[in-house]
Amino acid sequence: MNKQLLALLSASLLLAGVSNAQEKKDTVKVDQKISVDTVIVKNSGDGSSRDNIKEGIDTVVVKLGKKGIYVFEDKSGDISVWTGRHNKDKKFHSHLDGFGLGINTYFNSNGGTSVPVGANGERYDLMDLNHSKSINVVLNLTSVSQPICKYVGLTAGVGTEWHNYRFENDITLVKDNGKMNVMELKNMQEYSGKNIRKTKLTDWWLNVPVAIEVNGGGDRSMYASFGIVGSLLLNSHTKIVVDDHGKKKDKVWNSFYLNPFRASLMAKLGYHDWGVYATYSLTKMFQDGKGPELYPFAAGVTLNF
Repeated sequence: MNKQLLALLSASLLLAGVSNAQEKKDTVKVDQKISVDTVIVKNSGDGSSRDNIKEGIDTVVVKLGKKGIYVFEDKSGDISVWTGRHNKDKKFHSHLDGFGLGINTYFNSNGGTSVPVGANGERYDLMDLNHSKSINVVLNLTSVSQPICKYVGLTAGVGTEWHNYRFENDITLVKDNGKMNVMELKNMQEYSGKNIRKTKLTDWWLNVPVAIEVNGGGDRSMYASFGIVGSLLLNSHTKIVVDDHGKKKDKVWNSFYLNPFRASLMAKLGYHDWGVYATYSLTKMFQDGKGPELYPFAAGVTLNF
């Protein structure tokens, strides 16, 4: 390396060294010698000049802390010197993947949990829930993240979810004349006089959550995420369990006029692997005119992967 390049590098090192006097560790890497004919000195504050260094061109790289000096020779023999920040690869640690377990319910159009009688006398008012046994299960299987800054990122994923609506009363749901209706089990011959152990509605969904997450900049940190979940109904069924000389289970697989698509608001708060979550559906539980106007809600705890 000739005297011109040495003088140029010495001056560059001195300039970078002053601005990084507090850095504890400096590294100098020299790849090859360069003969100097013409020197072009440029400056870039964002470190983007490294993209101009192409393979096959003699290069000198000097890094002092977060600062970088890049010297390379083009095919004509000119030497270019760039100075700028040494940018580290960004990686955002999201907390979307995980397993959630909670309870679910539904709200009426006024925000209450009671269900009014249908317009034509349907006994929707019997759809009160046993909330302690209405279990919500969420499984977010995979996700991708795009950092916005060190502490904020956009994250999206794919998962699945089950809602179990455990009825307080001995009822079941049926399709009746183009809409969902409620039948009392005591009025059905196969269940009249039987000891009903439980009766419920279960639905299963494919979820695509998209959220903005704020955290402490790493996996082991406090975090909060807010977003929306798009859902596709996979299947649903009712289940009745009776004591009839032993436990007997009856399942009926049907959509019961549930909306096949759903959009829900979601929120998640926690630290490291543990957190709490909540979702509220913006979409009616049943199709218009096919059932009561209800909006599902779920909340619980989550264990992140």
